[in-house]
Amino acid sequence: MGTLNPNIPSEELDQALNAAVELMRTLRKRVLTPEILLLALLRWPESAAGRLLAHFAETRGFGLADLEKAVESQ
Repeated sequence: MGTLNPNIPSEELDQALNAAVELMRTLRKRVLTPEILLLALLRWPESAAGRLLAHFAETRGFGLADLEKAVESQ
């Protein structure tokens, strides 16, 4: 019997990766990059990662819209 959790990736991570793949196709990219995944997470504010990014934006003093624009320009 393995020691890894069979529930990894979580359902939310699975959804985020699927959203990133769709975004990758929309952007006509051939490779799923961390930037595309970050963009997908920025566009899903209800997710745990989206809430964490919003918290960091608030506590660290940057705007999510500015971050999204910067990631889009990559």
